[in-house]
Amino acid sequence: MINIVYKLERIDGFKWVYNCSVRFKGYFFLNEKLYDKNNILDLFVNNNKKKIFHKILENGNGSFALIIENQNEVLFATDKVRSIPLFYNHNKNEFIISDYIEDDLNSVDKNSSEYYEFLMTGYTLNETTLLKAYKQVQAAEYITVNKKEGTYRKNIYYKHLHGNYLNIKKDEHYKNLRDITTSFINRLILSAKDRTIVVPLSGGYDSRYIVSALKEAEHENVICYTYGREDSFEVGIAKKVTEQLGYKSIIIEYTYEKWVSLYNDKSFRDYLMYGFNFCSSPHIQDFIAVKELTEGELIPKDSIIVPGFCGDLLGGSYIPIEFFEGKERSLLKRNISTYIYKCQFKNAKIKLSKSVKKEVDNKINLFMNILSLKNNLDDFVSKNESWFTSHKVAKFVVNALRLYEYFGYEWRMPLWDDGLIKYWYRIQNEQRINNQLFNDFLFDNLFKKQNIDFRKQTPVSHKGFLKIVRKLIPTKLSNGFKWVYHYVIYRNNKDVNNADILSNLQLASLVTKPKMKFNNPNGVMAYWLLSKKSN
Repeated sequence: MINIVYKLERIDGFKWVYNCSVRFKGYFFLNEKLYDKNNILDLFVNNNKKKIFHKILENGNGSFALIIENQNEVLFATDKVRSIPLFYNHNKNEFIISDYIEDDLNSVDKNSSEYYEFLMTGYTLNETTLLKAYKQVQAAEYITVNKKEGTYRKNIYYKHLHGNYLNIKKDEHYKNLRDITTSFINRLILSAKDRTIVVPLSGGYDSRYIVSALKEAEHENVICYTYGREDSFEVGIAKKVTEQLGYKSIIIEYTYEKWVSLYNDKSFRDYLMYGFNFCSSPHIQDFIAVKELTEGELIPKDSIIVPGFCGDLLGGSYIPIEFFEGKERSLLKRNISTYIYKCQFKNAKIKLSKSVKKEVDNKINLFMNILSLKNNLDDFVSKNESWFTSHKVAKFVVNALRLYEYFGYEWRMPLWDDGLIKYWYRIQNEQRINNQLFNDFLFDNLFKKQNIDFRKQTPVSHKGFLKIVRKLIPTKLSNGFKWVYHYVIYRNNKDVNNADILSNLQLASLVTKPKMKFNNPNGVMAYWLLSKKSN
C-alpha cells in the first residue's frame, strides 16, 4: 500500500475546501447549478467512482482543482484549461500530490529538452516539468492512483477539437451567440455573489466583450483598469469605452522609473518563483498595475478579477495563414510537429541538437496521436489549435492568474466558459478567417448598440510590410523603402507597456551573457529566471 501525501498550501485567492475524502478549489457549474466552497463537497462524496467522476468532469463547467480519495484509489483533476495547477511526484514509498513545486534552481538540468522548451516557449511540454521527479496534470486530464499497487494512470476527459460543424447562416449564429453570451455572463454574476468585478480593459475586443456583456446585463458593480504608456492606443480606447459605458476606470501609467523600481522589489522576486512552479514562465505585465490597485486600496479586497483571455483564439486568430492564401496543399504536406515547432517555439532563437529536437518532436507527436485526427485541412487547423490551447493557453497565458492570486484575489475566465468554447469549436473555419464572425458578432450585437465600436490598431509586422513592398515595388527599389517601416509603422507600434525596460535590466544583470538571441521579453524572462548567475 503506497502512502498518499498531500501538499496543498496555496490558499491565496481561492481556498481549498475539504473533508475526509474530497479536496476542492475553485468553482463549478453542473446542470446550471453553482457548486463552490459551500456545497461542492456534497456533490462528490457520493460520486467518487471513476466512471461517475469522469462524467461529471466532462459535463461540468468552471475552473477548479479536485482530488477525491476512496478506499482503493485517489483521483485528481484540473479543469479544461488547467487554470489551477496540480503536480505529482511518484516514488517507491509515497505518492505526493501538490499545488506548487518548490526546489532549488540548481536542480534544473540545462542539457534536458525541457530546459530548451522552456526558453523557447515559456512552458514545458505535455506532463513534464523542469524537474525529473515532478509531473503536472495537463488540461482536461485526471490521474487515478491505485493505492494498493502503487501505480497510476493518466486519463483524458475532454479534447479541445473542432468538428461537427454547423451549416447555418450568420443571423442564426448571432442569435445563438447572444443566448450563449447571456448565459455565461449570468454565470459570472452568480458566482461573483455581489463582489466587485474588476476587468483589466485593453484596447482590444476580448475584455471589451466582457464589459459590454456586463452592461447589457445591467450589472453595475464593475471597475475597469488599464495600464501602459499614457499615449498608447490601449489606454486611449479603454478610456473611451469606460466613459461611454459609465463604469469606473483606473488608469495606471507604466514608466521607466516604475520598471526599475519593480526590478529591485523583493515582492516581485517572490512572485516570480510563486508563478514559476518549474513549468510555466510567470506573467509580469499586470504586476505594477495590480500592486498599485492593492496598495492604494483602489479596489475592494474581495474583488474578483476577470481578464478577457483568448477570445480571439476561439474566433480564429491562429488559423494558419496558408488556409486563406490558397496554399492549402502546401499546408497538408507539412508535418504538424514541424509546423508547431516553427510557429510556437519562437521566444528564443536556439539551434537544438538532433537528440533534443527529436525529443521535442516525439512529445508533439505523442500529443497528436492521442487526438486521432485525419489528415485534412480542417483537422490540421484543429490539431494546431488543440496544441496551442493545451500548451500556450493552459501553461502560459492562464498562468497570469497566479499574479491575481499572489495579491489575494479570486478570478474568473468567462471567455473559457464551456458553452462558449464548445459552440466556437463547431463554427466552420471559413467563418473564422481573420476573426470575421467573432468581430462582426461583437460589433453588430454589442459594441455598436453601446457606442463603443472603436476599432483596435492592427499593426503590420516587419516581415509582412516588406512582403507587400516587394510585391508592389521592384527589388532594387524596395530596399530603399525600409525606412518607411521604421518611421511610419514601428514608430506607432512601440512597446505600449515599456516592458523592454525590464528585459534590458535582466540581461544587464547576467554575469555570463547569453549566446542565444531573444525575440521577445518572454524569452529573456525565461533565461534570466533559469540563470544561476542572476540574483
